[in-house]
Amino acid sequence: MSTLLVCESSTNIAAVCQRINSESPEERSSGTTMIRQMFLMEPDPPAQRLIESACPVLLRFLDDSHASDALQYECARALANIASSSRHIPYLINLGVAGAFLRKLEGMSARVFGECLRGLGNIAGDSLQHRDDIITQGVIPLLCQCFRPTTPQSVHRNSARLALSLCRDKPLPALRVIRQLLTPLLWLIYSDDQEILANTCQALAAITDEGSKRIEAVVEVGLPHRLVELLPHPSPAVSVPALKCIGNILSGDERCTQAVLDNGPLPSLRAMFTNPDTSIRKGAVFAVSNITAGTVAQIQAVLDAGMLADLLGFLEMVDDPETKSHAIWALRNAASGGSPAQIHMMVEAGLIRAFVRLLGSPMILSRPKLQRVILVALQDVLKSGNSLARVHQQDGREYVRQLIGADAVSVLRRLVEVGSSDYDDGESITTLAQTLLRAVMEQPPESERSRSHHGNNNNNNEDDDNNNNKEADEPTGGPESNNPNHAISDARQGIVTGDHAG
Repeated sequence: MSTLLVCESSTNIAAVCQRINSESPEERSSGTTMIRQMFLMEPDPPAQRLIESACPVLLRFLDDSHASDALQYECARALANIASSSRHIPYLINLGVAGAFLRKLEGMSARVFGECLRGLGNIAGDSLQHRDDIITQGVIPLLCQCFRPTTPQSVHRNSARLALSLCRDKPLPALRVIRQLLTPLLWLIYSDDQEILANTCQALAAITDEGSKRIEAVVEVGLPHRLVELLPHPSPAVSVPALKCIGNILSGDERCTQAVLDNGPLPSLRAMFTNPDTSIRKGAVFAVSNITAGTVAQIQAVLDAGMLADLLGFLEMVDDPETKSHAIWALRNAASGGSPAQIHMMVEAGLIRAFVRLLGSPMILSRPKLQRVILVALQDVLKSGNSLARVHQQDGREYVRQLIGADAVSVLRRLVEVGSSDYDDGESITTLAQTLLRAVMEQPPESERSRSHHGNNNNNNEDDDNNNNKEADEPTGGPESNNPNHAISDARQGIVTGDHAG
């Protein structure tokens, strides 16, 4: 520590600079080491005057092909440490440090290579402009060169940090750049190092959070397989961003959803339903809500996995409203896109009673968007009941009677009395409640139901043309998703945090 403290005075700053300018390799190396260590001192890093005096010399050593590997390693470490402070980066950029880091990536020294990666990660993470400048100078092709069997683990860690810095902030780089970046990410994600996996999964979560084209690019290179493998990883630093990435991919089109399902994620997702971490439960239910926004076969996969009872159970939660809202969406999507037989299975499990009970709950009364979601789902359930009745020549009012039995009349009347025009792009809650109330109140007498069963359908309130129409007014998938069936949850939130400074 005494060696570091002597550098605080002007005299000793000059002495350090004298060391790094010495003809002696040992003096140069020790002076460079002192400068590097000084930038680990918090909260009092060295003065700008020392940086301006030392950095040009360090840069010269780094670019000197005749300098020893040990000296270049110390210079790269010192400059990478200096680049960890945002206030010094403009000076380093003007000095040409980023270009020097990039040039050294073409060398063969793994130690120097790794420190240059770390420095570039610090610079790229400082601003979008610096990130884009480094990308333009060709950092990604150079990054790909580090993946050799003999490359040290420390280099791969710095590679993962750099990759994350290149895609952490929005707007993301162009799609062609993302496609290039997927090559090193595909290599890194098969590491067994926790830090590498955490940074790689965070990078992929960021990439898949911005548009269907980027989601498709991730699917095309086969990343869903490994991401599903990482869902049960013991460290939340890995499993949480892997889960977020899976949820994002599932918000893509049906092909992307199937690419995930083909790798068997449902047991791991269901296991996450009981995780004590609220963000993990929420992320798992969010992922399932995107599956139930898919095809009939994809909805069936969720039902076959035994998740229906779990989702209905989430509706009873009082201390986790966000997970509950995702469960509502999951059931709503299944009710809107499922087959009549699937919807009948949901009704038999208690869907109608659960939804009516929710409509009258304080949480839903204070959240008009979810009111609307439930009302639309109940309308779709009634339409499905009519379809099922026609196919089997049965009474089409069974679901209506379940609504009456769940006290839907008083709940719907209350919604009509309160009134709401929450949505400008669709029917208001009042209109939806009135429509559903009319369907419930038009329950025919027993004698007419008997005649209807024998072929007189004049009194049935049927909407033949709309039985299979899914509502498309809610956000679907990612911001650029082309799948009208993938209605995502109303509170899509990132569940990954973390900023890996160099």
